[in-house]
Amino acid sequence: MALVQLSDLVYGANFNRYTVQESTRLNAFVAAGVLVRDAAVDAMANSQGFLHNLPSWARVANDEPNASTDSPSDVAVPKKIGTVTEIARKLMRNQGWSAADLASAIIADDPLTAIGAQLGSYWAGVNQTTLIKMCLGILADNIANDSGDMVVNVATDANSAITDAEKFSDAVMIAAAQTMGDHKGRLAAIAVHSVIHARMQTLGSLVDNYDPATGQLLFQTYQGKRVIVDDDMPVTVGTYRTTYTSILFGAGAFAHGFSQPRTPTEVQRVAAEGNGEGTETLWQRRHEIIHPRGFAVAGNQVSLVATPSYATLALAASWNRIYDRKLIPLAFIKTNG
Repeated sequence: MALVQLSDLVYGANFNRYTVQESTRLNAFVAAGVLVRDAAVDAMANSQGFLHNLPSWARVANDEPNASTDSPSDVAVPKKIGTVTEIARKLMRNQGWSAADLASAIIADDPLTAIGAQLGSYWAGVNQTTLIKMCLGILADNIANDSGDMVVNVATDANSAITDAEKFSDAVMIAAAQTMGDHKGRLAAIAVHSVIHARMQTLGSLVDNYDPATGQLLFQTYQGKRVIVDDDMPVTVGTYRTTYTSILFGAGAFAHGFSQPRTPTEVQRVAAEGNGEGTETLWQRRHEIIHPRGFAVAGNQVSLVATPSYATLALAASWNRIYDRKLIPLAFIKTNG
């Protein structure tokens, strides 16, 4: 009986589809509804170029209406609606893993098969880190250009004992949500470092949510917001203190779209390496868009064809907010623990 194994899938189109599905399933921001697949963004990712415009109508201003009269000399001047354009860019990235044939022979196992089984987890981690780095750039842009109206910062680098007022708390989270004003109800999740999660546990405000069928813990909430715990969350070590950045997200705060590289997955064999024993390298390529709603890419993201590095994504110069603050479903919290 013929049996399709993982080592077979490496060479076929099904393997790339499997990897995409696994990376999506394992991504905590996808599970929380923060990163959402969008058919329109899929279409953009599959079109030419690396920059893509997302135009939309601007919000109609809440101006006082005209007072009606019976005088023909009173001529009302109509308002108009404007447009805003988000700009997203395609991320075209790849990674390769090599193994020597002799190593496979000695351990009687194929390292590439083991690597292939972990690619979904690898790309899930890449995309989570990508999203966090984008948030760092957005935070830096907000502080530099928008008066920090998305940030509540109670952290200091003082040479003294940390007080409760400088730590994560219910009050701090409420204040951060309030930066969205009457749109704060859109916030649905919060991403925190494990140190902040431990603080939440100490406060006793976490609510466990279990699978009713299996009794397995699915996720936790804090003030009704789904909690994402990720030690890639920003940590700044100062002279005397450490500052932790937590981020509140609305549902669909980031749009996601995929396109198909010409050769998504391939195995490259070099017979002469290993002094003739041979080596193999598994290459995998990903083309996708991860875009924060309400922003336009800027700086090197616009000028350079090469996909921006993590460091570039985290720069203030890489982002430009084009929506009103209330329409951006993000808020930032800085605390000392």
